[in-house]
Amino acid sequence: MTLTSAPSLATLAPPLAKPVPLQPPVLPPAPAALRDGGAALGPLPAAPWSVRQKPRRFVLAGMIPLGIAVFLTLVSQFFDWQGTPGAALAEARKASSVTAKSGQPVWYLAPGVTAPVPLTPWPTIRNVPGYTNITADVVVRFLVTTDGAVDRTGLTVSGNGSGPVRNVTGLMYSKMKFKPGRVGGTPAMVVMEHRFHYPM
Repeated sequence: MTLTSAPSLATLAPPLAKPVPLQPPVLPPAPAALRDGGAALGPLPAAPWSVRQKPRRFVLAGMIPLGIAVFLTLVSQFFDWQGTPGAALAEARKASSVTAKSGQPVWYLAPGVTAPVPLTPWPTIRNVPGYTNITADVVVRFLVTTDGAVDRTGLTVSGNGSGPVRNVTGLMYSKMKFKPGRVGGTPAMVVMEHRFHYPM
């Protein structure tokens, strides 16, 4: 018994044809007018009236709110609108001015008040005899008169644990001198407050 070999694909299939190169598509010839340079675009017709007005409308629509915003900004430089922080600050300054003109003291942090400036150093309170082992958070409140002196009758010393150093603190703060506080350029009586921790 003899074995025959299987036929190869080369003997069964016909040989492939040579590939044909791709040819670019053939375009129709250009018109004679274009080849000679005689063709050109003529003037375009004008846009309809409604189309010409649309850009103008958009510009005007943007200019109106811009103009209103500019106007309100300029007006706000000269007037304080009710309910705004600027109006509230102006009212507080007027109240401080009225209080000072009536001879009443004003708070040193109130709007429109120029606080007194110390002409002497702030007192240094430490090692009070008999109270060396205590600590205290001291709040000193006092009145500075229009001549820059401290009104001893209006001086108070308070705070957590301040009792043992109250007398010494009151004595030292009552000797201070200040450049008087002012309201609107006029000297005024001003209530001051100073805090420190004992021992300093």
